[in-house]
Amino acid sequence: MKIPRAPKITLADLRQLLVNLLMLSVGGILCAVAVNGIVIPHEFAAGGITGLAVILQEIFPALDVGLTYLLVNIPLFLAAIMAVGRRFFFYSLVGTVIFSVALAMIKVDLVVENQILAAIFSGIIICLLYTSPSPRDRTRS
Repeated sequence: MKIPRAPKITLADLRQLLVNLLMLSVGGILCAVAVNGIVIPHEFAAGGITGLAVILQEIFPALDVGLTYLLVNIPLFLAAIMAVGRRFFFYSLVGTVIFSVALAMIKVDLVVENQILAAIFSGIIICLLYTSPSPRDRTRS
Protein backbone atom coordinates (compact mmCIF):
# COMPACT_ATOMS: atom_id res chain seq x y z
CA MET A 1 0.00 0.00 0.00
CA LYS A 2 1.43 3.32 -1.09
CA ILE A 3 1.37 6.31 1.19
CA PRO A 4 0.12 9.36 -0.71
CA ARG A 5 2.61 12.17 -1.01
CA ALA A 6 1.77 15.63 0.17
CA PRO A 7 1.49 18.11 -2.68
CA LYS A 8 4.48 20.36 -3.17
CA ILE A 9 3.96 23.92 -2.05
CA THR A 10 5.37 26.41 -4.51
CA LEU A 11 6.40 29.98 -3.88
CA ALA A 12 3.33 31.13 -5.84
CA ASP A 13 1.08 29.03 -3.55
CA LEU A 14 2.67 30.56 -0.47
CA ARG A 15 2.33 34.06 -1.92
CA GLN A 16 -1.36 33.44 -2.68
CA LEU A 17 -1.93 32.12 0.84
CA LEU A 18 -0.38 35.25 2.35
CA VAL A 19 -2.43 37.53 0.09
CA ASN A 20 -5.61 35.68 1.06
CA LEU A 21 -4.76 35.91 4.77
CA LEU A 22 -4.06 39.63 4.37
CA MET A 23 -7.44 40.14 2.67
CA LEU A 24 -9.19 38.18 5.41
CA SER A 25 -7.43 40.28 8.05
CA VAL A 26 -8.31 43.61 6.45
CA GLY A 27 -11.92 42.50 5.95
CA GLY A 28 -12.27 41.25 9.53
CA ILE A 29 -10.80 44.44 10.96
CA LEU A 30 -12.99 46.72 8.83
CA CYS A 31 -16.10 44.74 9.68
CA ALA A 32 -15.22 44.88 13.40
CA VAL A 33 -14.78 48.66 13.13
CA ALA A 34 -18.25 48.94 11.55
CA VAL A 35 -19.86 46.71 14.19
CA ASN A 36 -18.09 48.21 17.22
CA GLY A 37 -18.04 51.77 15.92
CA ILE A 38 -21.51 52.12 14.42
CA VAL A 39 -23.80 49.09 14.83
CA ILE A 40 -23.43 48.63 18.60
CA PRO A 41 -23.39 52.32 19.66
CA HIS A 42 -26.46 53.08 17.53
CA GLU A 43 -28.22 49.89 18.68
CA PHE A 44 -28.83 48.69 15.14
CA ALA A 45 -30.03 45.15 14.52
CA ALA A 46 -27.28 43.23 12.79
CA GLY A 47 -28.02 39.98 11.00
CA GLY A 48 -26.68 36.48 11.33
CA ILE A 49 -24.29 35.31 14.01
CA THR A 50 -23.00 38.85 14.50
CA GLY A 51 -26.51 40.02 15.32
CA LEU A 52 -26.99 37.12 17.72
CA ALA A 53 -23.71 37.99 19.46
CA VAL A 54 -24.76 41.66 19.77
CA ILE A 55 -28.17 40.66 21.17
CA LEU A 56 -26.56 38.32 23.71
CA GLN A 57 -24.24 41.13 24.80
CA GLU A 58 -27.24 43.41 25.31
CA ILE A 59 -28.93 40.77 27.48
CA PHE A 60 -25.72 39.78 29.31
CA PRO A 61 -23.43 42.87 29.37
CA ALA A 62 -20.51 40.86 30.79
CA LEU A 63 -20.28 38.89 27.52
CA ASP A 64 -17.84 40.10 24.91
CA VAL A 65 -19.19 40.27 21.36
CA GLY A 66 -16.02 38.79 19.86
CA LEU A 67 -15.91 35.81 22.21
CA THR A 68 -19.64 35.22 21.83
CA TYR A 69 -19.30 35.33 18.03
CA LEU A 70 -16.54 32.73 18.17
CA LEU A 71 -18.38 30.44 20.61
CA VAL A 72 -21.63 30.52 18.62
CA ASN A 73 -19.72 29.63 15.44
CA ILE A 74 -18.11 26.50 16.94
CA PRO A 75 -21.17 24.24 16.47
CA LEU A 76 -21.54 25.53 12.91
CA PHE A 77 -17.95 24.60 12.12
CA LEU A 78 -18.38 21.17 13.69
CA ALA A 79 -21.45 20.59 11.54
CA ALA A 80 -19.73 21.82 8.38
CA ILE A 81 -16.36 20.13 8.73
CA MET A 82 -17.39 17.13 6.63
CA ALA A 83 -19.61 19.04 4.19
CA VAL A 84 -17.18 21.56 2.74
CA GLY A 85 -13.72 21.39 1.22
CA ARG A 86 -10.58 21.73 3.31
CA ARG A 87 -9.56 25.00 1.72
CA PHE A 88 -12.98 26.60 2.25
CA PHE A 89 -13.07 25.30 5.82
CA PHE A 90 -9.58 26.67 6.56
CA TYR A 91 -10.31 30.14 5.19
CA SER A 92 -13.69 30.26 6.96
CA LEU A 93 -12.11 29.27 10.25
CA VAL A 94 -9.30 31.81 9.90
CA GLY A 95 -11.73 34.56 8.90
CA THR A 96 -13.96 33.79 11.88
CA VAL A 97 -11.04 33.87 14.31
CA ILE A 98 -9.71 37.13 12.84
CA PHE A 99 -13.14 38.78 13.03
CA SER A 100 -13.67 37.51 16.60
CA VAL A 101 -10.31 38.82 17.77
CA ALA A 102 -10.89 42.14 16.00
CA LEU A 103 -14.34 42.44 17.62
CA ALA A 104 -12.80 41.80 21.03
CA MET A 105 -9.80 44.12 20.62
CA ILE A 106 -10.89 47.03 18.44
CA LYS A 107 -12.98 49.46 20.43
CA VAL A 108 -13.75 52.56 18.39
CA ASP A 109 -16.47 55.14 18.53
CA LEU A 110 -17.14 56.53 15.10
CA VAL A 111 -18.99 59.76 15.75
CA VAL A 112 -21.95 59.72 13.41
CA GLU A 113 -24.78 61.66 15.00
CA ASN A 114 -27.41 61.07 12.33
CA GLN A 115 -29.02 57.61 12.56
CA ILE A 116 -29.68 57.47 8.82
CA LEU A 117 -26.06 58.29 7.97
CA ALA A 118 -24.85 55.77 10.54
CA ALA A 119 -27.03 53.07 8.98
CA ILE A 120 -25.77 53.95 5.51
CA PHE A 121 -22.09 53.97 6.58
CA SER A 122 -22.30 50.68 8.45
CA GLY A 123 -24.24 49.15 5.58
CA ILE A 124 -21.67 50.30 3.03
CA ILE A 125 -18.73 48.96 5.04
CA ILE A 126 -20.30 45.61 5.83
CA CYS A 127 -21.92 45.17 2.40
CA LEU A 128 -18.67 45.87 0.56
CA LEU A 129 -16.93 43.26 2.65
CA TYR A 130 -19.60 40.63 2.09
CA THR A 131 -19.81 41.23 -1.64
CA SER A 132 -16.10 41.64 -2.36
CA PRO A 133 -14.33 38.81 -4.21
CA SER A 134 -13.22 36.01 -1.94
CA PRO A 135 -10.15 33.79 -2.30
CA ARG A 136 -12.36 30.91 -3.48
CA ASP A 137 -13.65 32.95 -6.45
CA ARG A 138 -10.42 32.39 -8.39
CA THR A 139 -9.88 28.70 -7.77
CA ARG A 140 -11.88 25.74 -6.56
CA SER A 141 -11.65 24.46 -2.98
